[in-house]
Amino acid sequence: MAETSEVQLAQAMTMNCYAHAYVARAAFGEFRRGDRGSLLIVTHALGDQPAAGSGVYALACAATLGLARTLLTEHDEPTVAITTLLRGGAAFDASAGNLANASAEADEAEADALAALAVRVAASPAGEVTGRVLSAADAP
Repeated sequence: MAETSEVQLAQAMTMNCYAHAYVARAAFGEFRRGDRGSLLIVTHALGDQPAAGSGVYALACAATLGLARTLLTEHDEPTVAITTLLRGGAAFDASAGNLANASAEADEAEADALAALAVRVAASPAGEVTGRVLSAADAP
C-alpha cells in the first residue's frame, strides 16, 4: 500500500465502493416508489480475507462489505432485499507477484456458479436473501 498513488487509491475506491454507494442511493429511491426491490452487491472475497499484495483492492472491497452492512441497518424493509455476492472466494495460492493472475483464475473457475447464484438471489423473496453474504460455495 505504501507505493500506491493518490490516483490509484481514488480509482480503487471509486470503482469498488463508491460505485455501489451511488447505485444504492439511486435504487432505494426507486424501491420506495415501487414498494419493493432487490440490491445485489458484488465484491471480492479479498475484502473479507486479504492476501499479500492486495492492499488497496482489499481495502476497497472491505469498504464495500461495510457499505452492505450499513445499507442493511438503514433500510430494514421487509420488501427490499440487500444481498452480497463475493467473487474470488475459491482458495487460491497467491503472492504479491501473482495476485492478479490467481484472482482471475479463481473468478473464471467460479463464473458459472456465481451466475446461477445471482439468478437464484434475484428470484428469491426478499426475506430469504436479505443480509446474506454468499459465495460460489453457496451456489445450487
